[in-house]
Amino acid sequence: MRIFLTGMMGCGKTFWGKKIAAIHQCTFVDLDAFIEAHLQMTIAAIFQQKGEDYFRIKERDCLHMVIARYSTCVIATGGGTPCFFDNLKIMKEAGRVVYLKTAVSILAARIRQTQDVRPMLKTADEKELNASVERLLALRKIFYEQSDLIIEMNQMDESKFAENLSIYDL
Repeated sequence: MRIFLTGMMGCGKTFWGKKIAAIHQCTFVDLDAFIEAHLQMTIAAIFQQKGEDYFRIKERDCLHMVIARYSTCVIATGGGTPCFFDNLKIMKEAGRVVYLKTAVSILAARIRQTQDVRPMLKTADEKELNASVERLLALRKIFYEQSDLIIEMNQMDESKFAENLSIYDL
């Protein structure tokens, strides 16, 4: 079984993905890190030098590679992964998709801490950042909400998170 974690940047896909994979003693894949290793460029450099369209094509290609390579794993997708091409459909066919739903205020606070590596929000000030996160979430929400499971992350701790995922055995 594959579990695909989706949601906005800053929702905790990598953090929780590593924990789930450790509990189930399976492989964890951060799709953005996989893309960076495959292309030998950072996500920020890909956006800057090649553009978002190029990135999205490579993201789709790498998603297919990860699915082909690992039959049992936890995959932290990029925030936009389920929103382009037929990625969401492919993910749902290949495993279970879990949306880590998080409040805009929490997302913005977390993004602010790593803003310099977030190509889509790198130059936003605090007010712009909150508005940008809200706009981006509004666009992506329709995709995220098609997930097999939606977990409210606002006051999540490890035991509650594990309880929410217990319906899926890897």
